[in-house]
Amino acid sequence: MNLETATATQVVTGRNLVAGEWDNNGESFNSVSPSTGKVLGTFVSASEDAAQTAIDAARRIFDTTDWSRDARRRSRALTELADNLEARIEEVATMLSRENGKLIAETNWEVSTAVDWLRYSAASAIIQDGGRSAEVSPGMYFQTGQEAMGVIGIITPWNSPVILSLRSIGPALAAGCTMVVKMPGQTALTNTLLAEIIAETTSIPAGVVSILTEAGNAVSPRSWPRRAWT
Repeated sequence: MNLETATATQVVTGRNLVAGEWDNNGESFNSVSPSTGKVLGTFVSASEDAAQTAIDAARRIFDTTDWSRDARRRSRALTELADNLEARIEEVATMLSRENGKLIAETNWEVSTAVDWLRYSAASAIIQDGGRSAEVSPGMYFQTGQEAMGVIGIITPWNSPVILSLRSIGPALAAGCTMVVKMPGQTALTNTLLAEIIAETTSIPAGVVSILTEAGNAVSPRSWPRRAWT
């Protein structure tokens, strides 16, 4: 495929998926091909307010729904997400090659591997052993159990954004967490495709996963007070 003529795979405008809604508010930037220097499209850099909205939604879902307690539900959601990504491997891989500069064979491998990782995560959601128990002395038992941590923040680098995002998203969903994912501005249009696929996965409740593309550092959890995440 000639990437310069594959206009059908282009995303003209990058968007942020915030608490289950598309958010186009913020400063606009260009997505530029590192191979040709041509502008591929534009995207909106997510703001601190958008991040807070995403965090609040993730916390609300974690605290008020059975998402963290229903392992079968999460396994089905991860399987659906894997199916949806697999159906768009070529589209995502092509855009990633245009924005990232990798060979198409490398981006195909990355997206295909991400599908496999999601399927592994779907299985792990229901194969967990549930913890350990032992009689440590006569009549005294010690038991450990597994539970989701809550709302987590994921920061993805630009060099392999699809696999490095889903390598974290998959296990976090399997464990029952909700999350906000900060993705790099260098691959904003690819990020939007990933956000679309998540939004199309109806078995993942809106707001469980927010995808925010950012050109700066306002969304970085390191720069935020701890209360934003707890």
